[in-house]
Amino acid sequence: MAAITIRTLNDNDALDFQNLRLRALKEHPDAFGSTYERESAYSLEFVAERLRLTAESPNNFTLGAYRQEDLIGVVGFRRLTGEKEQHRGHIWGMYVRSEDQGKGIGKNILTHALELAKSLPGLGQVELAVVTRNKQARELYASLGFVSCGTNPRALFVGGEYLDEEHMVIFLKSV
Repeated sequence: MAAITIRTLNDNDALDFQNLRLRALKEHPDAFGSTYERESAYSLEFVAERLRLTAESPNNFTLGAYRQEDLIGVVGFRRLTGEKEQHRGHIWGMYVRSEDQGKGIGKNILTHALELAKSLPGLGQVELAVVTRNKQARELYASLGFVSCGTNPRALFVGGEYLDEEHMVIFLKSV
């Protein structure tokens, strides 16, 4: 099996990112706040611009896990910007292709994201939200040190069904 390379995505990765993101939204509509219908309407130029801005930001990033030329996993990070909230960051869009799940790729890419987050001055915690019935993802997050800090009942409405989200946090350091 070829080695996995994890790197920050930029505007040159827009097509790979858009294809993988749309696949994630289509295959797992209950795992994300956005929808396939919404994001399939995004132009490639729009996606490229978002990735460019994120790559140029000192406080946000999108990481991709590549096996040779194939993007097989992604995770995003954004830091909150409010004066009273900038000690907090948020993980978003975590996804590994179904055929590559269970091979440690998700843990690897998320560990890399946490290492980058730890290098940000004044960042004290990283948060995420996960649908409560997604046991595999919840176990992955817990294995890296995330702890539950509450549940948002009926956070999402997907396919005629309400889904609860568990909010999780990992404390990096005191500010």
